[in-house]
Amino acid sequence: MRSYILSSFALLTCLTPAALAQTQPGPEHQWLADNFSGGFTWYAADPETGEPVSGRGNCTMEFGGFYLRCVHLSPDGVPMGVGISGFNQAAGHYEWTFYGGGGSSIAFGEGRSERSLENPVSIVEGLTYLPDGSQSAFRSETRKDPNGGWTYVYFLGQGEAAMPVYRARFVYDLEVSEDDPR
Repeated sequence: MRSYILSSFALLTCLTPAALAQTQPGPEHQWLADNFSGGFTWYAADPETGEPVSGRGNCTMEFGGFYLRCVHLSPDGVPMGVGISGFNQAAGHYEWTFYGGGGSSIAFGEGRSERSLENPVSIVEGLTYLPDGSQSAFRSETRKDPNGGWTYVYFLGQGEAAMPVYRARFVYDLEVSEDDPR
């Protein structure tokens, strides 16, 4: 642990103000801001009862526009999870983490985003810990819904064996006009 802290400190001290100034958010960061910044409403089925539930949340771009931080609120308005997304310019892919959601683990993933106008999709794959302490691969797919908003599906497992365990729809305030009845 000590060597990790020392190496992290060494990395931070190597980043001069001039080096930091040369690093600017790119089009991938702007895509996150354009599609996901601001308030949102989520809709899903209660995992225990199957009844429809919904809640609110808010996403903000942070640290100069590099990272999207989304706070998800329960139907009662209580914070229930935080997701952080960003594009790693050095690695050339998106990275994501989520904590909360009824457990003490932090899920990490990396993936890609296909941004065609016809079918924008974000796919993230990684590892997460389950409540019993075992680790599982996961995949999430977030697709632009032709009726507005984004459809999110969370799978546990890998490849063809991956099982969908959670589905939700997110509608961002920036997509809803004042005359929209939603």
